[in-house]
Amino acid sequence: MTSTPVAMLIAKVSLLLGAAIVSAYLLRRSAARTRHALWSGMFAGVLALPFLALALPALPIPMPAVGRVIEKPVIEFNADPVSITVDAPAGSTATPIMELRTLDTSAASGFLPAWTPEQTLLMFWLAGALVPTAALLVALLRVVRLSRSATPILEHDWREAADKFASQLGLRRPVRLLACRSISTPMAGGIVAPTVFLPELAQTWTTEQRDIVLAHEIAHLASRDPLRQILARVTVAAYWFHPLAWIAARQSAVAREQACDETVIGMGLRRSTYARVLLEFADTGQPSMTNFAALPMAQRTHLEQRLMAILNDDAHPTRRTALLMPAALVMFTLSIAAAQPSEPPSEETSVQGISPVTAVSGGVSTGISGGVRTGVSGGVGTGVSGGVAPGAGPAIAPRVTGGVAPGVAGVAPGAAGGLPDPGVGGGVPGGAFVDDQPARSACDWRGTGPF
Repeated sequence: MTSTPVAMLIAKVSLLLGAAIVSAYLLRRSAARTRHALWSGMFAGVLALPFLALALPALPIPMPAVGRVIEKPVIEFNADPVSITVDAPAGSTATPIMELRTLDTSAASGFLPAWTPEQTLLMFWLAGALVPTAALLVALLRVVRLSRSATPILEHDWREAADKFASQLGLRRPVRLLACRSISTPMAGGIVAPTVFLPELAQTWTTEQRDIVLAHEIAHLASRDPLRQILARVTVAAYWFHPLAWIAARQSAVAREQACDETVIGMGLRRSTYARVLLEFADTGQPSMTNFAALPMAQRTHLEQRLMAILNDDAHPTRRTALLMPAALVMFTLSIAAAQPSEPPSEETSVQGISPVTAVSGGVSTGISGGVRTGVSGGVGTGVSGGVAPGAGPAIAPRVTGGVAPGVAGVAPGAAGGLPDPGVGGGVPGGAFVDDQPARSACDWRGTGPF
C-alpha cells in the first residue's frame, strides 16, 4: 500500500483534532483551565506532528489489504519519429514502409506550466494559507504600533494594584499599563513585554472596575494567553482547509476566557459584579483584527457562555484530571506521530519449471522440438519436428495389427507431411498400404477371405 506523506499527515491531524474535541466535551464539567491546557497542548502537537514523524522511530500499524493501491509502471515515449519496415511477400516487388510520427508538443509546452500534482497541491495550499497568515501579521503590526503610540499610566494606585495582582498570579515580569485612544475595551498583549492596553477613560473608572479589569488582563498575561492565541492562529493558517481546525480554534477561545474568569473569581471578586462589568465592556467593544494578537476583555460571541459559567459555577476541578490529562495528551500525540502503516508481505505465485517463452518452441503447428522422451516407443528417437516427415512409410511395419503400426504409438492424428493418401488419421481407420497391398484390420480378416 502506498500513501503520500501529505495524506498521512492530514489523517494524523484529523485524529488529534477529533480526539481533542471529544476530550473537551467529556471535560465540559471540569475546570475551564483544564480544557484550556488541553487545547494549547493540542495546537502545539498538531504543529509539531511533521517534525515528530521524522524524529521518532516508526511504529508499524498493520493495515488491511482493502483499498490497496498498486503502483503502475511509468511508460515513457520518445518524441523521435519511428519507422517500421514490413517485409514484402515472396515474389512481390512492393516494399511497404509504415512510419509512425509523434506530435511535437515542445512549442505548446511553453504556454502552460508543467506542474506535477504535488506542485499543484502545494500552490493551492499556499494560496489558502496566505489569507490567515497575512491577517495575523497585520494584527501583530497593529499591536506594535498601538504600544508605540500609547501613553504609559504611571499613577501610584494603578501601579500598586497591577503589582499586587501580578504577585498573586505568579507573574514575575513587570506589567506595562498603556492608555490608547483607538480602543474602547481593555486588552492584554505582548509576547516579550506583558502589556495591558486600556482606553483613555480608564482613569475615570471606579476602584471596583479598575481591580476587575486589571485582575482579568493580568490573569491572561500570567497564563501566556497572547502566545497561546498566536499558536492557535498559526494552526488555523497551516490547516485552513480542515474544518476541525476552525472548530478547535473557536472552542479554545471560549475555554481561554472561561479559565480567566475562574481565576479572577478565585481571587475573591463577586460573581455578580464581575458579570456586570463584562456586560458593560461587551457593549462598547467592537470586533477588530487586532484581536488575533491581543485579547479583549469581552466579546459578544463568547459572552453568553461565559456568563452562564460565571453564574452557575458548575465546574468541579479535580487534581487527578489535571495530572493525567497532560500525560495522556503527550502519549497520544507521540503515538500518532510515530505511527506508520505497514503492509503484509506480498504473496507471489509462480509456476516452477514452466517458462511461457521456452516451454513450446515454435508452437504446436511445427511439432515438438526435441521430441517426447518416452512418448514414442520404437518410433523416431529424437522426436517429431515439423510433423512426420514425408516418406515415413518405411518406418511402418508390413502388417498393421489393430490399425496402428507397432512403432508409431503416440503420433498425433493428422500429422502433417505424413502419408498423403488415407494418412495416419486417428489410428489409420482406412488402412496403410504396404507393398501395394491394403492392410486390413485384425478384427475382420476372417470374414473377407485371405490376404
